[in-house]
Amino acid sequence: PSISGQPASQTVCASGSAVFSVTAAGIGPFTYQWRKGGAPINSSAGAGGNPSAATATLTLMNVQPTDSGVYDCIVTNACGSITSNPATLTIQTCACSLADIAGGGPDGLRFDGLVDSSDFTAFINSFCVGDPTINPLADVAGTGDDGLSPDGIIDGNDFIAFINAFSAGC
Repeated sequence: PSISGQPASQTVCASGSAVFSVTAAGIGPFTYQWRKGGAPINSSAGAGGNPSAATATLTLMNVQPTDSGVYDCIVTNACGSITSNPATLTIQTCACSLADIAGGGPDGLRFDGLVDSSDFTAFINSFCVGDPTINPLADVAGTGDDGLSPDGIIDGNDFIAFINAFSAGC
């Protein structure tokens, strides 16, 4: 077999999806075995398995930082096997909502991909301080084309914007 379409590296947000594809050429039928870091990915349909690991397209749902790594695929037919080029999956922490203000983000305070009680508590604590130079987490609404960019003032507009976003979730 040969590989006419290689998987591409990608960067996705935590809780998102990643899709790797390979296109085989030659005489079929082909079998596929996706690997992460050189170890085969379990393709069973049961718990801990991913049936797409035995297809031309590997789909990873709800990715987490532990899913970061190098993926490749072994394509096999009656004549032999060939391994695809490696593709790197990078997981980044992204804000899922205006209300996603607390968590494990790059600054240790923002963007963990969840809207939960830690965001509510962080907002209330920052709102009570009232000074965005001391604690800016509650400064979520104000100026800008979107009407949501921080404006350097913590006020009722921030409170309403946060509550609306918190109610909507991610």
